[in-house]
Amino acid sequence: MADQDRAVPAVSGRPGTAAPIRRPPAGPPPAGPAPGALAATACVEVQRLVNAAGIVTLGNHVIQVGSPLAGQRARIRLDGQVMHVITQDGVLWRTLPCPIPPGQRHRLQGVRLAGPQPLPAPGLVIQRRVSSRGGIQVARQRIQVGFSHAGQIVTIELGDTTLRIIDGNGELITAVPRDSRGEISRFKAYGSKQPR
Repeated sequence: MADQDRAVPAVSGRPGTAAPIRRPPAGPPPAGPAPGALAATACVEVQRLVNAAGIVTLGNHVIQVGSPLAGQRARIRLDGQVMHVITQDGVLWRTLPCPIPPGQRHRLQGVRLAGPQPLPAPGLVIQRRVSSRGGIQVARQRIQVGFSHAGQIVTIELGDTTLRIIDGNGELITAVPRDSRGEISRFKAYGSKQPR
């Protein structure tokens, strides 16, 4: 049978009308959002090696993340107007203002969509030796512990708003308001001998 004698398939409601042929659109599929738009709307992160001075660089910016992280590959999570410094164990170390505008974050070396949320930071515990005058210093905050504790090693639990001072027997000596946010660069007391 010739091609012109073949029956033409009918479209419902319109007998004798050929069904329209749907062809895929010509050319490549529509592109997704531009990298700048993605960085402006998404939470992104980079990894940086912290140098011996506790510093990383983001673009042309020098960021002080903290000397205790020296030698670690920290995650820097850029989220809106802030950036979170995350240790290589996934724990939130600190939160700082973000100096990189959202529209420029896609230009950072190694930038990617942010990974899992950081774990909350555990309570920090440090030690200090009480001076002969009965005082200690934590992040430039001077605390009077008492003459009776002079020469002893005490433990300090750093909370968000308070400092708890605990003696060698685990007894609470005092709790004082925390009025300094300076960096803790020393975690152990100098010396280890208890007074005789």
